[in-house]
Amino acid sequence: MTAKTASHRVAERKMKVAWKALQRDPDLVHRASVRLAHYRALPCKQAANAEIFFPPPGSAAIADKAKRLCAECPRLAQLDCLVTHLANGSSHQHGISAGTSPKTRTTFINREHRMERVLSE
Repeated sequence: MTAKTASHRVAERKMKVAWKALQRDPDLVHRASVRLAHYRALPCKQAANAEIFFPPPGSAAIADKAKRLCAECPRLAQLDCLVTHLANGSSHQHGISAGTSPKTRTTFINREHRMERVLSE
């Protein structure tokens, strides 16, 4: 198993937890946003790190650095970050969030929406 495969599986698990939590609790987004606003020491809140979380296309090294910084956050902060990105429409298309890339989040969201459509038919 390659490191990329292992990190992708971790990202998938995080997104499944966040997605299911959003399905069960519509107020979760608000509470997650409030909690994130109170975290002061998160790496993404440090001015020196801000641009790292929005790497230019094709900058895998910068994206990997952002993902490593995400891994340092408490698990609840990672879940809150991911919940707000998944719930806020197009915001999932930009930046590194909870160690996930926009491509990974978009693929996950599209797959979940397809599954919901199939199950509702």
